[in-house]
Amino acid sequence: MYKILEIGLKKLFKQSVFLLSGLCIFFLLSGSLNAQDAESAKLGEETFKSKGCAACHTIGKGKLSGPDLLGVTDRREEDWLKKWLKSPDKMVMTDP
Repeated sequence: MYKILEIGLKKLFKQSVFLLSGLCIFFLLSGSLNAQDAESAKLGEETFKSKGCAACHTIGKGKLSGPDLLGVTDRREEDWLKKWLKSPDKMVMTDP
């Protein structure tokens, strides 16, 4: 009987170690993704300020001469956004 209990405890221990290892990897990866998101957000903020976007746009504070950009990635496709960012002068003439 003790042998069965010992085998069961060893199996439970191995499963626990496997589960804990998986959880640790998950939390480590989610932390690095958050760090990447924070880095991307900072780069975006710097670009927004340095390119003068704030002269026409806000992010969550309503429309100026250009639209509020909060949620723009929900309203527009990535290709459209790339075109706009590359050539805003052309896009303003061709896209309402």
